[in-house]
Amino acid sequence: MSYIYKLDLEGDKYYFGISSDTVKDIGEHINGKKGGWTSIYKVIRWDIINGDNTTLIYWILTYMKQYGYNSIRGGYWEQTYMFKNPPPVLMKFIKGKTKYNKSKELDENGDTIMS
Repeated sequence: MSYIYKLDLEGDKYYFGISSDTVKDIGEHINGKKGGWTSIYKVIRWDIINGDNTTLIYWILTYMKQYGYNSIRGGYWEQTYMFKNPPPVLMKFIKGKTKYNKSKELDENGDTIMS
């Protein structure tokens, strides 16, 4: 079974991941072995959330909406550089044009992928 983990990072940044071994993965982020976003912004707190890939995307988009798209990474958005524009799916999410649906998964453009 996989679990979602949320890492609160320095500089008001956040990272979301999903893993079947969350303790190991969180430890690798804390110890700098994962690279990427958590090698730039250090982990200061973490939480584990029950959910699947669809739930992961929902949480990432919710945090992007609340805290800004350049403060959140994870899922399809692993880049360490800052985005020039918000991800297209975020704009659809903000406008209410995507639905959280357990039987569907969103791709990086906000289109659904059948599970």
